[in-house]
Amino acid sequence: MATEIQTLVVVNSGLQCLLQDKGRLGVGESGLSQGGAADEYASHWANRLLGNSCDCVVIEIALGLGEFEVLKPTSLAITGADGQAMVNGLSVRNWSSFQAKQGDRISFKGCQPGKGRFCYLAITSGFQIKSVLGSVSTVVRNNMGGLNGRALQQGDTLSILEMSKTESFNRRVPAQFIPNYGLPLALELIEGYQHKLFSEQSMKDFYSQEFQVSARSDRMGFQLEKSQLEKGQLQLPGDLTGIISEGIALGAVQIPADGQPIILMQDRQTLGGYPKIGCISRRSISQLAQRQPGARISFKSVSLPQAQAEWVIFNRFFSDS
Repeated sequence: MATEIQTLVVVNSGLQCLLQDKGRLGVGESGLSQGGAADEYASHWANRLLGNSCDCVVIEIALGLGEFEVLKPTSLAITGADGQAMVNGLSVRNWSSFQAKQGDRISFKGCQPGKGRFCYLAITSGFQIKSVLGSVSTVVRNNMGGLNGRALQQGDTLSILEMSKTESFNRRVPAQFIPNYGLPLALELIEGYQHKLFSEQSMKDFYSQEFQVSARSDRMGFQLEKSQLEKGQLQLPGDLTGIISEGIALGAVQIPADGQPIILMQDRQTLGGYPKIGCISRRSISQLAQRQPGARISFKSVSLPQAQAEWVIFNRFFSDS
């Protein structure tokens, strides 16, 4: 049986550093959020660079703020937002893996405008944390996962499985696969049945206008601003004056009374009563998660089969790691 060895200690926990994997699926009926990496694409790449399974546990570092000390020689990988990562004060390339020696300090100075929101730090074989309901993912609002249901704190020590042999080569993600988080983003929308509650003009306005990410956005939901959808344009059938609360899917696009869209993310509540135009694709969720306040957002319609085909390709690619 493999032995766990303490390999990394938290020196500075920044704004919020969370242990994440693919998420806690199938728990919505119990009122629990699924959690999981906000940007699955970046999280999966961090593991792929090290030859890990894509479900290995990583550290999600909000706004690129945090510092860690290496206790045992190991391999690490950094992807996602550009948090200006450094090893012992020297810059280290993002979207790459590297070797770390005992005593090395891995620090993040923070994300600059347009450079993303979440950095991912992966380690050889993944961090060894006890799972809860099939996942390690930390959901602070549910007090579940990670280390006692909370974000990482200064002094926390993380372990990995002792490896009989550690590979000593460095890898980089090919340039064509590295996203540019500063570009305007067109989210892929799969329309749901409730889109018929909106007038034809409302739908035209929705697709033709551009929104901005609000500063109120977080892991629960991304709020968009500058919508021209107005309450008076929301057409409800007959005497219906509202929507009965129902289960909410990841990526659901809600339109509350003020007309400002809210896109539900990994730590969302499980029920909601706002009308929903539809859901954005899983690929779009990762892209949106990295957009900072003020980022320009629009929508484009895609079919469910098209979104499903893209998701199959995504999973096949990362299952090869």
